[in-house]
Amino acid sequence: MGKERILEQLFTNRAIFEIFFVFFPIFKVLKIFRFSDDFINLMVLPLVALFFGTGNRTPFVSSAVVARVFLDPDLRLFDYDPDCMISEQPQMFVFPKLGEIYQVIPKAIQGKVFLNRPAQKVERKGKKIKVTDDQGKSEVFDYLIFACDPETILKITKGLTWLERKLLGNVKYFDDVTVAHTDEDYMKKYYDIDMKNRDLHFVKTDEKDPKKIDISFNLTFYQPQLKDKKPYVFQTIFLNKEDQDKWTKNEIKKGKIQLEKWWRQMSHAWTHFAKWIPCQRFIQGTKSTFYARSYTWVNTHEIATISGLAAAARIEAPYPFGYDKLAKKQFNGYSFVVHGKILTKGTASMLLTLCNVLFVIVGLYIGFKVLHALLK
Repeated sequence: MGKERILEQLFTNRAIFEIFFVFFPIFKVLKIFRFSDDFINLMVLPLVALFFGTGNRTPFVSSAVVARVFLDPDLRLFDYDPDCMISEQPQMFVFPKLGEIYQVIPKAIQGKVFLNRPAQKVERKGKKIKVTDDQGKSEVFDYLIFACDPETILKITKGLTWLERKLLGNVKYFDDVTVAHTDEDYMKKYYDIDMKNRDLHFVKTDEKDPKKIDISFNLTFYQPQLKDKKPYVFQTIFLNKEDQDKWTKNEIKKGKIQLEKWWRQMSHAWTHFAKWIPCQRFIQGTKSTFYARSYTWVNTHEIATISGLAAAARIEAPYPFGYDKLAKKQFNGYSFVVHGKILTKGTASMLLTLCNVLFVIVGLYIGFKVLHALLK
């Protein structure tokens, strides 16, 4: 059995190995199984960077997360191809007038919805929570669901417990910048680009340090209404501000830049899965406060949506997709890991829950011991 098949078997048998491999960075696992540098740097790392936008932190992404992207029948993004890893091209579509959701939802629910009022201070006193906006106006609530990044939570919330502050501080971020432009000459200089193939994604690796990665997209091909229009609109992402001395951003013609936007990106390093994900259940619900957003697990739109539904379920809102077996399975899996409980009825016995807890504890212990030995 070849090393590729052995690795696939290890990742596929998640019930046995996932808790173990979650602590190992993907580059470390590939090195242990003696995959070539070219395969690691030119195939695996660019794909992972593309999936999660992790850029120059890609080598440290948990190997268990990468396995799920390719092999989990419920969560995989693409079907694994044993010859070329990925052989299919996704079909793109857009939602018409998606911005109208912010008007539709308030009309459909019973309650007040406040827009354009960024929170500046959160105070939790007794059983009530007071939120003050940037104009000094306050509102009082029974529950609080944070759907912002942990850095903002730490900044605006008064009286956080020691455990809340400690765990939220374990979520690490990096500064990245996105440039939308029409500079086709720049794209042809740094990427293998052929407009006839209608390629969507492009990855550039640094020849001197192949672990350094830049990512670009052809936004025109993402939008069906723009497919036959020119000039082509590209998006190039430069990751990790600390590495900007190696960026080629200044080579994009300024007259062809349509938008430049800085943003903060969470890290998918193994420490995220060791120091945050299995521990956050102990602060979910503290002082009637819950946490949602993709950082609660992995940086995908699906997890962001599930996180909101789970937080709503914690304050007794019904889960609306119980009729869908796959949706319910994913929801319950997320709820158990992040909130420490199953949030839909009739899906898990107390014995199963206790077994899962024991399995997690044993897996954590083994993972830390092995990782400590490898890093000595």
